Amino acid sequence: HKVMLGPFSHMVDDGLDARKAAFECVDTLVANCIDALEPQACLAAIISGVADDYDIKMLSYLILVKFARSHAFTVLASIPPIVEPMEKTLKTKPKSSATKNEVEQNEDMIRGTLRAIDKLLKIDGAETCAPLQDFVRAVCESEAFKQKWDAVVAESKVMTLPFPRAPPPICL
Repeated sequence: HKVMLGPFSHMVDDGLDARKAAFECVDTLVANCIDALEPQACLAAIISGVADDYDIKMLSYLILVKFARSHAFTVLASIPPIVEPMEKTLKTKPKSSATKNEVEQNEDMIRGTLRAIDKLLKIDGAETCAPLQDFVRAVCESEAFKQKWDAVVAESKVMTLPFPRAPPPICL
């Protein structure tokens, strides 16, 4: 809903905290009980998060990468609806009146989006996924993002150590 603060109006998202909590639960399920999840339904929820608010979008990118490790085929088969909100995020420009924090947040979203794409390119079968490869060529390697894309790719080459994985808990 809209709140008036003097001459300014401010949008308040009353459901943001609930959605954050829900996506944190999805993250926990993907990390610990992925075999108990219905892949298509889980991916649909993750995709909705990729198109959401900043905090949820960033969390959804992390969840998407975790999910793709176990369900590469499901993710690669659904690339068009995944990259559509990513492209929208990459093309979002802060307003000319944006605060320093809003400009930094926009830059973080762009870097987060490019990192997620870079990680998706590393899953099995990504090299043969034409929609993903086309998206990378058209958007990530475009003049507008080439420098940021190259920085993300270079950063990912430096970070080659795998994260230790805890044994999965027993899911009932």
